[in-house]
Amino acid sequence: MGKRHGNLGRVLRRAVPAALLGMALAAWTSVAQSPNIGAYHALVIGNQAYRQLPQLGTPLADARAVALLLRRDYGFAGVRVLENATRAQMVRALDDLRKALRENDNLLVYYAGHGWLDREADRGYWLPVDAERRSRANWLSTADITDTLRA
Repeated sequence: MGKRHGNLGRVLRRAVPAALLGMALAAWTSVAQSPNIGAYHALVIGNQAYRQLPQLGTPLADARAVALLLRRDYGFAGVRVLENATRAQMVRALDDLRKALRENDNLLVYYAGHGWLDREADRGYWLPVDAERRSRANWLSTADITDTLRA
């Protein structure tokens, strides 16, 4: 997928998701008291046991820590955790959320695992554990994720 870039790469891979989660949670706390805000739900995905891609070391621990934080410290009503999920499991979870969420509900999605940015197509992908290096057949595009949840 890409070459490792030493300590800086490891630090950035861990710091950027943590910073984004921190910003999302800060925004959550500022609007949580509003009477028109619905329940808070989360889909937390940690993929590290890849079948055809390099294994990762921390996504499961990261996903478990995020799920615990959301439940314990932020009172999220529903936190669904997927560990080492295939494309089908990820799509099914998104479809389930689409059916279950009400108009005023809120959703936080956290993904830890391999991803790919196709710069030519300007399209990002999450790579489930059944992803193949040279085929997008089991990749999950961020556009498909957005379209599913937007409807």
